[in-house]
Amino acid sequence: MKKTEQAVAVAKDVLKRLQYGKLDLKRRSAYFKFKRNFPFFGSLQEKANIVEENCQVCALGGFLLSYGRVYNNILCDEVFDDFSIIANKLKKIFPEKTIALIEAVFERKLIRPALIATKAEKQTLAKFGYGDLSVISSAACRDFESYQTAKRQIAKYHDAIVKKAKPVSRQEKARSLLREICKNIIRNDGEFILPE
Repeated sequence: MKKTEQAVAVAKDVLKRLQYGKLDLKRRSAYFKFKRNFPFFGSLQEKANIVEENCQVCALGGFLLSYGRVYNNILCDEVFDDFSIIANKLKKIFPEKTIALIEAVFERKLIRPALIATKAEKQTLAKFGYGDLSVISSAACRDFESYQTAKRQIAKYHDAIVKKAKPVSRQEKARSLLREICKNIIRNDGEFILPE
């Protein structure tokens, strides 16, 4: 199976998890937020239901859970709230630009790419474990002008999804955003493409 087909299969699984109400979504501050009873040993695929019941995830965390569920290549002890670990797993099927845009649209925020970040910004990002996110954002932006354009497009797309969905809660807002991100990836054969 090609990488693009794998990416579409994972996006479809995330949609299915959303449809069944299995994902406890959290925007901001965590890729994975573990509750008690998280199974730290064994295959993520075998323990996916237990993981879903004992973990809050953001968009990338949801994609990682589905990636483990569909392809059985992630162990529970490999799941941490660390962007670089999550990104390295997801890079096996998604282009870096797609990973950066999933995160940016879900959070309504694009981390300044490493190639245009100031020294202080790079140090702050590294301190909090987001250095790799800054590097991956570089895949979405070539220079400051493209960064500003991407930032505006991301905000516009995010706001359009929220406006259309008219969510009544934070959880519903997160679900609407993740649902549209998945549909975008499926529609674009495994890549996330910002509408113009």
